[in-house]
This record gives sequence, C-alpha cells and structure tokens, in this order.
Amino acid sequence: ISPNSADVLGFPEGDERRRFVRIANPLTEDQAVMRTTLLYGLLETMRRNVNAGSPDLKLFEMGKIYIARGEGELPREVDKIALLMTGSRYGENWHFQSLSSDFYDIKGALETLASSLRAAGLHFEAATDIPWLHPGRAARVFAGGKEIGSFGELHPDTAARMDLRGSAFICEIEAEPLTEGAKAAVRYREYSRFPSMIRDVAFLV
Repeated sequence: ISPNSADVLGFPEGDERRRFVRIANPLTEDQAVMRTTLLYGLLETMRRNVNAGSPDLKLFEMGKIYIARGEGELPREVDKIALLMTGSRYGENWHFQSLSSDFYDIKGALETLASSLRAAGLHFEAATDIPWLHPGRAARVFAGGKEIGSFGELHPDTAARMDLRGSAFICEIEAEPLTEGAKAAVRYREYSRFPSMIRDVAFLV
C-alpha cells in the first residue's frame, strides 16, 4: 500500500494506522509499506472501475492489517472486514426504479452480516468526528461494549484527494469480535430425497 494512504484518508496524528510496517525492498514506492486499513484498496478499486465505465459497485474484502509495534518487534495483525457500495442500488434492472445506494444500504449490509453470523450485541452510535466519513452520515460500530469499527458516507474531501467520482459508502470493522459473539449452533434440515415433479402432457387432436 502507499505510504501516503494515511494522509489521503485523513487518519489523525497519533492514530495507530499511521504506524506502518515498512518493506525492506519494495517493488515500487506505492507498495513500500504493509497496509493498516482495507479501505484504501477498496477505494482504489472503485476509482479504476468507475473510470472504466462501471459505476455500480458492491465490494467487500476480508483480510489482515499490520500495525507496527516498535523496532525489533513483530507487528500486530488484525483481521478486518471492509465493505463498499457506490452507484445504483440495484444496477440496471427493469423491475426497479433507478435508486442510488445510501447510508442505510451499507448499514443494512452490516446488519445482514451480523444476522447471518448470529452475532449478538451489535449496536451503532452516530458520529461526526471521523475524518474520512461525512459528518452526520457516519456511525461507530460496537460489539459487546467495545468499538470495532465504523461506517458511513465517504467524506467529499477524501473523495477529492483520491479523484473519485460519485458518492461512496464504506465500512470497516474488526472481524474477531463479530465472530466471537456468533452463536455456533447452526442447524440444517436435510432436503427431500423425492423432490416434487411437474409432468407436462400434450394432446394432439
């Protein structure tokens, strides 16, 4: 990832996401450090796709980020989940009117993820002080009383710095607290060995 990703996204001074693990022999200057966020990569993917004529996107990524601890120490690795939505809610579809993705779409995707994992105790609080998210269109995510991430509309200043066209709705959360709160018991019912059949009979008179 690029070392200037922290400045582009507006991470404040002292934020742990500014503690990069530097690569000894990077292939390019844009790949000189290990990533401290998944958002930068998703936004770069959005920029390339929108510029190529694909403005309706729903993306996600699961992966690790790396936070430097200090000289001679191994970095802290954190599993993260990141989501991005931009453009039309349904894409080109005859059955639905043209509606743009919004704050509640990304919130709904996160709630659906938590529901699928049967994770309990997830709640949200409105936020106005997250530098890379639009004030009044952002929220912090909590699980078990601990803050695990945030979501909302990308701040216009951040979009301008990355030369992005259109609104983007993003989310990044820690994966482990979400999966730790999940209920392990999942039951399935065996499908019928004798599925229904429809017989079509044609008569020629």
